[in-house]
Amino acid sequence: FGPIELVVSWIHDYAKDTAFEIAKVTSETSLAPVNFYQIFGGLTPDSEDIKKLSNIKYHKIILGSVTTNSGFRWLTNQEISNGVIEAIKIQKDNFVVGFIKQSIIT
Repeated sequence: FGPIELVVSWIHDYAKDTAFEIAKVTSETSLAPVNFYQIFGGLTPDSEDIKKLSNIKYHKIILGSVTTNSGFRWLTNQEISNGVIEAIKIQKDNFVVGFIKQSIIT
């Protein structure tokens, strides 16, 4: 137990308001800033509503694909896990796991 310092949110599109609700409750109950990592399965705009909450340091992780000799493939569970862990370690605002064809990452 103790204060929340880190949130990793990977929620399906059909429940898109859920990430904001989690961030809002976290923001309201945390005494210190919380690193909030939101994971997307492709190119998606930032969650501006989450970024505006107090006590929230927003980070975006985009899951891409891996190129192979025969084209591309989706990331494996291990590659996704390793990529999310790496994103948390380096704490960049935007992080891509794998490769994406088009980039909205700055």
